[in-house]
Amino acid sequence: MSSRDILQPLPGLREFFPEFWAEIDFVLSKMREVALRYNYQEYEGASLEPIELYQAKSGEALLGEVYHVYDSEDRHLVLRPEQTPTLAKMLARDQQRYPRPIRWFSIPRLFRDEGVQRGRTKEFWQLNADLLGEKSIAADAEIIALAVDIIRSTGVENRSFNVLVNHRSLLNSYLKSLGIEDTATAIQTIDRKMKFVQAWVIKDLVQKGMEESKARNESMVIRKLLNSSGSYLEELKEQVSDEYLSYLENITSIEGEVMSSEFTKLGIDKVTQSKITELTSIKGGKDEFFKMIESINFPEESQTAVDELRTLAEFLEGFGVLDSVVFDLSLARGLDYYTGIVFEAFDASGDVVRALCGGGRYDDLVQVLGGQALSGVGFGMGDVALLEFVRKNSKSFEPEDYAVDIYIAPIKPAQGPAAIALAQKLRREYRVMCNPFKWKMKKHLNAADRYGAKYSVIIGPRDLENGTCNLRKMKNGSSEDIELAKLPEHLNSLIA
Repeated sequence: MSSRDILQPLPGLREFFPEFWAEIDFVLSKMREVALRYNYQEYEGASLEPIELYQAKSGEALLGEVYHVYDSEDRHLVLRPEQTPTLAKMLARDQQRYPRPIRWFSIPRLFRDEGVQRGRTKEFWQLNADLLGEKSIAADAEIIALAVDIIRSTGVENRSFNVLVNHRSLLNSYLKSLGIEDTATAIQTIDRKMKFVQAWVIKDLVQKGMEESKARNESMVIRKLLNSSGSYLEELKEQVSDEYLSYLENITSIEGEVMSSEFTKLGIDKVTQSKITELTSIKGGKDEFFKMIESINFPEESQTAVDELRTLAEFLEGFGVLDSVVFDLSLARGLDYYTGIVFEAFDASGDVVRALCGGGRYDDLVQVLGGQALSGVGFGMGDVALLEFVRKNSKSFEPEDYAVDIYIAPIKPAQGPAAIALAQKLRREYRVMCNPFKWKMKKHLNAADRYGAKYSVIIGPRDLENGTCNLRKMKNGSSEDIELAKLPEHLNSLIA
């Protein structure tokens, strides 16, 4: 590797200069702030875990994306790709120490060795919030409400995102009633429907003469159309060509074709495929959704899940978040450990194609790892997609600008120790910068401007003799002499 290559970050791995970190910190701070308001307690786990932890319950798809590490004792480890198995492991070992329900959250740095594209990197921060030890649907509703409130806290409007909700038990029991034995693989296939459609569009565009690289880019426009809703969809339809609108108009037949191909690979016959397609096409708000599912002949095993979705809707209305929720029977969530209600949030404009968050109930994960049965429901919310969404939609996106309240400028190096002592005193209440260097006053004042200081405190040799300083308001350049002993009290009246 050349010296020039060494200076570049590896593909998908990020470097965080202060101005970029300030943006990430904005969304991470909102995550922590709202989770604490819901009285969730923060925890953390190990960055490296034994691969067996993920083999136990995460599924083959995730195992294909992990970073593998071998330690000095030749143990096969992975960099954490997700947090839920770590949480389950901790509670499988020590859950008896904590009263139920357990409300915990963490914001770890996670790693996945997957393809890099818009909204997806190989390392990311992810909020993980979980409520364990309570089987009530009220717990599922609380977790969804927490996710919605975190997104809202960034300053976006309710209608700018949708939370899609489904029930894995409903899908699982319905597929079993159709004679499908490997329901896990069928559910993973349903979960990948959008990817299959996108691949079909790319192939179609190439067949029409478009270069493959351009076709891949243009397929994202189609995906944006499919992900958008409401006024965002109507606005987008006016901006794209009729050729692209035709994909949207024929989406039902396109989905039918691609899913039929995938289901045929699983040995599922055409009649059964039709029933799956009918089920997974049902999507809508509370009233529309429950009216539509009346046409489905659910087996008795699915009825409990349907009833739980009705109960969930009632709780979500109580939490004040139902207007952001869309019930969608095609939502599957590919990870194997989900057993009940699942959900994902998406940008309603379709511009951010990846989910803003996703989660669900995992009633048997802790027990699978050797602990006592402990029902759990939780979600993950990554910084990458959320930040992209917030940049575009938030009306109050205000990353930390690192501005200082007070800049202290010693006129001569001899006043440096006194300037440092004053800075230390004022730092108990304010953000303070002090450069006790051999600088000319112009350089000090330029630095105060550069860091957005509200006030500068200038200290010279006579000031020390007289016990005073010069307080300059940087906005207009006005200044006044203040007794050093009275400076903290005076600043308190000036700086809110």
